[in-house]
Amino acid sequence: MSKGLKSERKKITVLISCDSGELDIKDRSWIWRHLSIIMGSVAVTTLLSMLVLMDIVGNSLVCAIIRNYRNMRIPINFLIFNLATADILFALFITPKLIVSLYVKHPDGPAGTVLCKLLTGGIFAWVSAVSSICTLLAIAIERYYTVIYPHGDRWKLTKRKVKVCSKQI
Repeated sequence: MSKGLKSERKKITVLISCDSGELDIKDRSWIWRHLSIIMGSVAVTTLLSMLVLMDIVGNSLVCAIIRNYRNMRIPINFLIFNLATADILFALFITPKLIVSLYVKHPDGPAGTVLCKLLTGGIFAWVSAVSSICTLLAIAIERYYTVIYPHGDRWKLTKRKVKVCSKQI
């Protein structure tokens, strides 16, 4: 290699712009910073996907057991069925919000507004979360009256009461 080419190579510096300003290409620490951010995002996405899959499988099994076995069709189990369904919906709707917020920046304009309100705003996830909270409240009230009035039929949970409760939720 000629001496002139070596000296030219030393004179040339390539600058890369990034969040922290301009960096010299010889400073390789920026590569590791960005690589660690990407690896962290991939790890979070993988973990969330595994949790959603486990949530769907577990709650689907609960729903299948309650639906398929006649002796499991008691009023309290209908509330548990409702809770499992709300949990599945929450997992399905909250995960895209979290994953999209890791990788995508909101666009401007009407598309960004729609994306924010529907997907990354998590409105559907919060509807299923409120449904889950109301179902837990109904279960807690039913358990309270079962313990306080063990022989009382007035507070006994019936299928009719569960239907009314489910419609309210």
